[in-house]
Amino acid sequence: MWKVIVADDEPFIREALKEMIPWDELGCHLAEALKNGKEVVNAVEKYKPDIVILDIQMPLMTGMEAAQWIHENYPDIVVVLLTAYEDFKYAQQAIVFQVKRYVIKSNLFEDLPKALEEISEELKKDNRSEKNRTEVYAGQKNKLNDNELNKIVCNIISCMQSGDENVCMEEMQKLRSAIRDYSDSYIRSAAILFISECHRLYIEYGDDEVTGFDMEQEDAINLILETKRIIEIEDCLESMMLSFVRKKNKKIQTADELIDSINKFIEKNYTKKISLDLIADAVHANRCYISRIYKERTGEKLFETINRKKIEIARKYIEDGKMRVYEIADSIGWEDTAYFSRVFKKYTGYSPKEYEKLYRR
Repeated sequence: MWKVIVADDEPFIREALKEMIPWDELGCHLAEALKNGKEVVNAVEKYKPDIVILDIQMPLMTGMEAAQWIHENYPDIVVVLLTAYEDFKYAQQAIVFQVKRYVIKSNLFEDLPKALEEISEELKKDNRSEKNRTEVYAGQKNKLNDNELNKIVCNIISCMQSGDENVCMEEMQKLRSAIRDYSDSYIRSAAILFISECHRLYIEYGDDEVTGFDMEQEDAINLILETKRIIEIEDCLESMMLSFVRKKNKKIQTADELIDSINKFIEKNYTKKISLDLIADAVHANRCYISRIYKERTGEKLFETINRKKIEIARKYIEDGKMRVYEIADSIGWEDTAYFSRVFKKYTGYSPKEYEKLYRR
């Protein structure tokens, strides 16, 4: 079942959501019903939900702010915004935080179940390939138990992560020697375990398929099962290993270039609504990979860099004294002036008005 958190500052809405939405029938478990965005942050850390449903207007932290936090810290969580008609223009802005669905409160108990059904189907589809990989991996691992072949395969995977091609080749040679002592079925099981782990590593490092073979995981496994000569399986595994190690090392070498491209994109587009998907498309990289590598290389989350750049420009506009606060917010891609003011205070310690008075002294 999909784990769900809801948040609305109106008690009767929270109770109605608990009682009137058929959570079990929709394949969902309601973990918490909360009253503000601050509570959402704590609950997300605690429960790691699949879906979060947020009222757009809440005290302490709005639904929009909570959606941004979720997008920056848990980009795989699906966010649904609950909104009144008059709030809908603000909900549309949340597309930058990957909010895919909005439910109008007047149609809440009709539209929310429909939205949850659609989300459930999407999550099932997204998880199908990962589930298949996990099942194959678990099945083959049970067959191998704790024998020498399994240990060598695990050693090779560790070497691949280190990026040391010479050590990887030494371990691969051990595998070639050890293989002679096992039956064909064990060898194929080890090969499938190896492919499953390689596929996981490729995804972890930002690639959706095992490009060393130009085929997806299922096709690679079928090849192993159909190959009659063990030496061909050995060659196949060695090719995959070398492909990964070389690609990983190339990624390390080009990571700084990627960071530079991202920073240039931010510099050129800070006046727009910048989303993670927009950046990923611009630099031709996986969105999860760029989010992770940016934090690793710079020590700062990507959206912190974007916000810092926007606030830096906003300060200059305020100091210049030619624009009103709402005009400044709009000029840096934030139509919601209240949201702009909160972010400005977070980064400067002052509201825009306070900063203006301070600068004019």
